[in-house]
Amino acid sequence: MKFFQLHVFISQTIWHIIFLVIFCFPTCFGSDLQLYDSCGNYFRCGNVKAGFPFWGGDTRPKECGFPDLELSCENNATTTIQSKGMKYHVLDINQNTQVLKMAREDFLQGICMQKFINTTIDPELFDYAPGSRNLTVLYGCPPPYTPNPSQFTCKIYGTNDTDGYPVEGAIGPSGCFASIVVPVVDSSAAQIRKWSSSQIIGKGFEAIYKVQGEDLCVECEASKGRCGFDLSKNKISCLCLDGSIGDTPCNNSISSAKSENLRYPFWGENRAPYCGLPGYELQCLGNDVPIITITSQKYRFLKADAEAHKLIVARDDFWDDLCPSSLVNTSINNSPFEYPFNPVYLTLCYDCPIASMISLGFLGYSVCNESGSFIDVCFKTGVYTPNIGCRSVVNIPILKTLAPELKIDKASVLKALRDGFKLQWKVNDDQCKTCVESGGQCGNDLHGNKFTCFCPDQPYASECPTPSGMFDSSTQPSFSSLLWSIKM
Repeated sequence: MKFFQLHVFISQTIWHIIFLVIFCFPTCFGSDLQLYDSCGNYFRCGNVKAGFPFWGGDTRPKECGFPDLELSCENNATTTIQSKGMKYHVLDINQNTQVLKMAREDFLQGICMQKFINTTIDPELFDYAPGSRNLTVLYGCPPPYTPNPSQFTCKIYGTNDTDGYPVEGAIGPSGCFASIVVPVVDSSAAQIRKWSSSQIIGKGFEAIYKVQGEDLCVECEASKGRCGFDLSKNKISCLCLDGSIGDTPCNNSISSAKSENLRYPFWGENRAPYCGLPGYELQCLGNDVPIITITSQKYRFLKADAEAHKLIVARDDFWDDLCPSSLVNTSINNSPFEYPFNPVYLTLCYDCPIASMISLGFLGYSVCNESGSFIDVCFKTGVYTPNIGCRSVVNIPILKTLAPELKIDKASVLKALRDGFKLQWKVNDDQCKTCVESGGQCGNDLHGNKFTCFCPDQPYASECPTPSGMFDSSTQPSFSSLLWSIKM
């Protein structure tokens, strides 16, 4: 009987798991992961290939781009886009320069028009690219004195004049019946006396598309995320490999560090030791406060400039009070850090002879309660040695800009200590730069003493075997290989 009950229990459990896998997981995770994969695809049609901020076709759903930048593919050969109620053929998209080359569909179908509508582009989305100029196509004109190849004839309701031709600039109909202003590239306009009007206009014009929030997209892609668009919030979103969607880069950098995309050589929290170097561990302690330990002393990690290799740190023990339990000097000797320039110090002297304080000009004054007894604390900018008769002397660097105007009172001194001081980390970036440019992420081997480049398929000694274009949709790594590289 017990065996039967156990069998029933196991069977129910298995079916419960199957139910979760089939019905819960696709609902909870499947759509977002599918969106991550879909937004990694390019729109392809004819000779046009485009990723974010464009979307459309069967490969890129609307969450993968700006709502007004939908591309359509006609007959597997022609890419079109709608803007301000007008349809254009997309001739080329250069995503490096953000230049879209397009031509009005109605002009590609013929030079004669039923409606005379000027070309206007959405100023919120586009700017005309340098090297563009306007032509005015005139309709229903008297015959020109000098015929040229760009001249054409159209029967137009309301006038017996049938001649037409383009002229440079944006002008009105003048002595003609109607006109249409059309932008073209300079090289086409230069052929106004040699080409037909259809040839000139058919070459299209160039516009620069504008992406609001582009910085997030750059950071998102740098974090191995994929750019998308949050339709409910009407702004760029970052799609991550774990299925999360948000308005910040993917969480593979130190989450509590107050800096943008802080990665190698730092590690800690959600970054394993092999993602950084010894001496660069960051810990988050209470209230999301990042802490770094340098020569056994804990510092609050306030800010970092990854490009300049500079950071600002503050002594954690002096964050709330001038009376820590242990009074030790600040030292970065034998650490992976150095001062970017000669530091300015603030000296705190504990339990000193009054005569010494007066003679040295220590004007600041406070009191520490030490086990029921009170001791004096004096402070002054500059470095002073311990042999001035005090129980303890502590020298702490402060920001150079604060020193000249520092008020020597307890509140001002605490603020100066909380503002921290600058350090510079000593890491040669050449190897890491090569790795990142090849599509990898920097780290070291499990022994922490040999550089390693973590690539989508496996780790390598210096760089990934394929160029940075490896994430092209035709060659992008499989979802499973990406998971493997993250878990390594």
